[in-house]
Amino acid sequence: MAIPYAIGQYRVLEKIGSGGFGSVYLVEQNNSQYACKQLASNMANREIQERFSQEALKIEELRRNFQLEYLVKVVDILPEENAFVMEYLPESGPEYFNRTKDMEFINRLVHAIFQLHKIDVVHRDIKPENIRVRNNIPVLIDFGISSWWNSKSNILPGGTRFFSPPEIVAMFPKYQGLPACQSACRHLVDISPNNLTLRMKQVKKRHDVYSLGMTIGVLFNGKHPFTDESYKNYLRNGTSPEFEQWVDVMPEPFSEFVRLATTFNPNNRPELPELLQKVELKPCDITTISDSSIIVFNEAPYHCLACGKNATAPDHVCPHCKAPYRTLRLTPEPKQEITISTDNTAIQLADGQLFIDTKAEDFDLLLGRNKDKVGISFPDDHWMSRQHGHILKQGSNIYYKDGVEGRMPSHLSALNNIPIGTAKAQLNCGSFLMLGSTVLYIEKCFGTLTNPGGIQ
Repeated sequence: MAIPYAIGQYRVLEKIGSGGFGSVYLVEQNNSQYACKQLASNMANREIQERFSQEALKIEELRRNFQLEYLVKVVDILPEENAFVMEYLPESGPEYFNRTKDMEFINRLVHAIFQLHKIDVVHRDIKPENIRVRNNIPVLIDFGISSWWNSKSNILPGGTRFFSPPEIVAMFPKYQGLPACQSACRHLVDISPNNLTLRMKQVKKRHDVYSLGMTIGVLFNGKHPFTDESYKNYLRNGTSPEFEQWVDVMPEPFSEFVRLATTFNPNNRPELPELLQKVELKPCDITTISDSSIIVFNEAPYHCLACGKNATAPDHVCPHCKAPYRTLRLTPEPKQEITISTDNTAIQLADGQLFIDTKAEDFDLLLGRNKDKVGISFPDDHWMSRQHGHILKQGSNIYYKDGVEGRMPSHLSALNNIPIGTAKAQLNCGSFLMLGSTVLYIEKCFGTLTNPGGIQ
């Protein structure tokens, strides 16, 4: 693909990076150089564009509000070009550390992530390629899959192979079935607290801790610890000789830091405050941030079945046509046969989608594969247990709960890739509920199924 001559008012000098999202260009304006990140044309749907703009806005908001010198500076947003412009930092973290062997650089990197975690921001893709250098300090870039704690922030397994923790890698088909890897994923249900939204935060922070440990190891050793075959052995057994040797050659206290940070079982992996108590690193002269979250959980926009428009959540009525919030819609992927074996009028099936009336009386319906035993069945999903779990309505909220009569399904269900375990999971708009091999996309809707084009 040809390099563009210009992006907005910025003259393009050369391409300096690329990935699944698109490309990064070195650009110039008024004799100053910048880095410009632009979405690929095949990625430019509305939802991706919104997340892309959010990445730039959030980075700059956090950097300014908390004086976070470790975040890249965003200098311009170009919505018509699906691009944003950042400060240009020509030297990478690995290049700098290889040149200087500056231990304070590693120390500052740890405290940069510690700062983000204190305000409940999780990067989710920490790796050497996402670290640049400004005035001898590490600068984090590429927050494209970061968790800002809206209902869509945790949908896909995030990160990069070798830097993602085993419990996340277990969700990719290539590594499914490797025993230690799968065990690590199941241990996500053991992480406290039982509240699923709070547990998501713990899981994502431990993801960052693992990635940080691997990144520090690569900075010291100049290479990954794995080949393709030894990586599978590591995921199969929970360790490998190559990995242990790779950790041992690092100097203390960083060797011990990496060893604890890359603890295989996520339930035993410490979060950064605990890790920094166990491994004493040199204090950094960084901005002090109190322990408080500035990130408020937000749902995805609601859809109106009456007028077909969307509205920012949470609203009780459609701002366009005044239809009331009334319906939860569950859309399965892949499309398949669904049967309803109940006379409960709160549940309707249309066009392969489930519609739940949030104003109906409370109910508790079994869901699973066996249509003779459950109220809602997916008979063709052989990864789903015959009686898999419950769809619950309590007040105006709809929940999912795994297990029947004390028995958990053979394949634990997950909300946005976080195993539910014994928790009761509220179904928020924009989230994904994974049952067996079926994914249910969750939407909250104004109006009802019976009144498209009008208000009931």
